[in-house]
Amino acid sequence: YECLKMYPEAIKCYKRAHENSDREGIALNKLGKLYCEVMNDPRQAAVHYEQNLMMLDAEQVESQQTMDALLFLARYLKNPELSRLDDAEVFCQRLHESYGADKEEVGALMKEIRQLKQRVPSSAPPRAPGAGSGPPPTSFL
Repeated sequence: YECLKMYPEAIKCYKRAHENSDREGIALNKLGKLYCEVMNDPRQAAVHYEQNLMMLDAEQVESQQTMDALLFLARYLKNPELSRLDDAEVFCQRLHESYGADKEEVGALMKEIRQLKQRVPSSAPPRAPGAGSGPPPTSFL
């Protein structure tokens, strides 16, 4: 369906795949990309990327899907209106430490987040997966 540009149908198929164990492990990443790039719904994209990242972290997998999720979430959460700059910074730090990340792009994003943090005081501690000790939250969005 995705190749045919039948995006609502593709979303339904990927959701079904995820609900039925997604043997290939691609459904959540595909949902995140579709919601972001095609459906113009960054909130839904963030939900799916976050779920995918939590699953990948639980399996201790670092892949291109991990990079996609970290980069999207860092960009999405840098919006000061979401009051999630600390989380955006954590995702950037993870990206910077990851093999294969574009260090220049990540560095520029980190700089932007830190500048925003200087202007907007933080109201909540980091809640992002991989931040601090303890189990990751069931949903941080």
